[in-house]
Amino acid sequence: MKKYYREKTGDYFFDRDPAIFGVVLNYLRTGELHLPTYLCGPAVQREFDYWGVEEMDIERCCWQPYNTWKTQNRSLEKLEYDRKRSTTQKNLEQDRNSPNCWKRWRAMTWTFLQEPSSSIGAKVYAWVSIVFVFMSIFSFCAETHPVFRISQYDPLVAEYDTLYDLFTLQNIHSGGSHDRTEVTSLSSQNNTNFTHSARNHTNNKESLPHPTLIIIDLVCVAFFTVEFVTRFVFCPRKVQFITALQNIIDFIAILPDFIEIIIKAAGPSNENLPFMDFIFILRMLRLCRIFRLIRHVPGLWILLYTLKASFNELMLMFVFLLIGMVIFASLIHFIEPDGGFDNIPVGFWWSVITMTTVGYGDMHPNSALGYIIGSLCAISGLLMIAFTVPIIVSNFVLYYTHVQYGIMRQEREKEVNVDNEPETEEINSSIEYSDNKEESTYIDETQLDHVLTSFPEPVVTVTDDNSNKL
Repeated sequence: MKKYYREKTGDYFFDRDPAIFGVVLNYLRTGELHLPTYLCGPAVQREFDYWGVEEMDIERCCWQPYNTWKTQNRSLEKLEYDRKRSTTQKNLEQDRNSPNCWKRWRAMTWTFLQEPSSSIGAKVYAWVSIVFVFMSIFSFCAETHPVFRISQYDPLVAEYDTLYDLFTLQNIHSGGSHDRTEVTSLSSQNNTNFTHSARNHTNNKESLPHPTLIIIDLVCVAFFTVEFVTRFVFCPRKVQFITALQNIIDFIAILPDFIEIIIKAAGPSNENLPFMDFIFILRMLRLCRIFRLIRHVPGLWILLYTLKASFNELMLMFVFLLIGMVIFASLIHFIEPDGGFDNIPVGFWWSVITMTTVGYGDMHPNSALGYIIGSLCAISGLLMIAFTVPIIVSNFVLYYTHVQYGIMRQEREKEVNVDNEPETEEINSSIEYSDNKEESTYIDETQLDHVLTSFPEPVVTVTDDNSNKL
């Protein structure tokens, strides 16, 4: 304590937060540690570490806000770490100023690809990428609609026979004496369903996607491939790039198309092999392209991250749902065994739909006791949702607000750096270094003491019960 004692004024001076010192002083006086709600959690923890106060001594009435501060602070720190890891961010300031030409180009290109707000060209590129994502999803969905399918005898089929043969796993052969095009579709050899076209009724196995959709899909695959390879080449951290979930999804989204091309190029006569039907199941992975929007829409990434961070709450909700599902499915089975609930597993469907307040109406009780069981099932489902969903919503609001704040702060720092560049250059150009001490500008100790004493000092005076200074 001697180093904090000032002989001139006869008191102890602590250069600490006065508001939190009042909390510590009251704790020493009364033995109860209470915290005002306006204090910041990390600041309180820092002061407690300095004064040697244990956080477990906080009273129960004040523990919940303090624990909430700590929990949120840890969650936000992990969020920021995961956000930078998911986008493979790295401080590229050293690379931008590096004498190595490759490092400079890598930093500039990576910033262009990763940060749409870095330049107008980066914003245009981001919007072009979004347009390609929607075009890809459109072609994937439209090729199953009758309006966007053509007959196998359409002249366009003969005109684009190579396109169909290489990129749709469908063989186009010139047909014998009838001199027409015969199409064998691997995906619909045993399909007997008929599709209704806007012009005529055509068997599904006798219709093909419009060649425009195939061209759109090929262009999108080429764009996604070039983008993926470019991002990998210019990424400053290759290992982190490979292990990032977003990049894994991007790779899976373009993988089915290349598998089809490789199989077709390797053995075009093996179209009747059993594993060929699995290719069409594999093509459903193209739906993963929609997740490319996560890179450009922060809200989507925050939504998925919220579900991941709220895993314990989701598991609690599933446990509640499982318990209610088993209980109410068993009750409705024993009460109405002849009313459509002839076994308990069938009742699982009814209980889940009722507890989630969906209510398709395909199954419903018909007796008085069944109505009571259905009412209790619906009420328990409301309580289950009311207990768990608000926690997930609060996490989403917390994460979304933090990410928006981080984006705004990053943009503000860029603006400040741009505004300060001319001033920094002017200051640097006006500084002259001299070896002569008399020509140099400096502040001696006397002037420094005068400057420091011109500011008021926060003084903490410790007194006893008789108002005497200690």
